[in-house]
Amino acid sequence: MLANGEKKADAVAAVIEGLVTSQFTASALQLHRDTPIYLDRGAASTLKNIKYNQWIQAKRPRAATGGWP
Repeated sequence: MLANGEKKADAVAAVIEGLVTSQFTASALQLHRDTPIYLDRGAASTLKNIKYNQWIQAKRPRAATGGWP
C-alpha cells in the first residue's frame, strides 16, 4: 500500500488501525501476512499506534518464501 499527504491520513488510519470492513476494502490487507505499507509523515499523522506497528514490523516472522531451503 502506498499513501502520501495529510488528506489521506484518516483513510490510512482506518485501513491500518480500524476494523476490517467493506467500507474500507483495503482494510482486508490487515489479514495478509506480509503487506508492505509506504507512508510519508502526512499520511501517517493520525496513526495512534505507530510505535507498536513499527515494533511489530521489526519483530514478526516473515512469510514463508517457498522453494528449497
